Amino acid sequence: MSRLAKKPLAVPSNVKFSYTQEGNFYKFDVKGPKGNITKLIRNDVEIKQGKDGLIFTLKGNDNAKKPMIGTTYRIVNSMIEGVVNGFSKTLVLYGVGFKASIKGKNLELEIGYSHTISFPIPDGIEIKIDQQKLIFSSVDKELLGMTVQKVRDLRKPDVYKGKGFRFENENPVTKTGKKTGTK
Repeated sequence: MSRLAKKPLAVPSNVKFSYTQEGNFYKFDVKGPKGNITKLIRNDVEIKQGKDGLIFTLKGNDNAKKPMIGTTYRIVNSMIEGVVNGFSKTLVLYGVGFKASIKGKNLELEIGYSHTISFPIPDGIEIKIDQQKLIFSSVDKELLGMTVQKVRDLRKPDVYKGKGFRFENENPVTKTGKKTGTK
């Protein structure tokens, strides 16, 4: 069981939340100044509202499900943090002639292939382009991470020159070529 989950999760006053039980899941709705999120969370963990915040306890005595307390706590915590502050991730595009632009609801990428790649931007994701930087922002941490990784997978950093998408502070390991190796 997570030590963090033993403490109640404080909910800011500018955040409205509700949850209902639907089968084996809780449907959790969180609304705040940056937007709103709805997620289905397994109901292995019981969620109660106390005077200090949300309290998470395990349903039954199944020790195999104890880790779900910490997982549920973190999911709900990231939902609350997202609607209050939001999340952002930055990808940097390295490579001569590599370009990115936004056309409608698509991210258009020229990343060294014979054709332009069109990536549909999911609802809930905002993308800003600043020269070679792509700044993704969202209130949903899970959706943001999956979207950024899908874009990065279109052109991972090359192992010899490092061309492609990198995270902002990522320093990929590059190999030395044959000509620069020792004899």
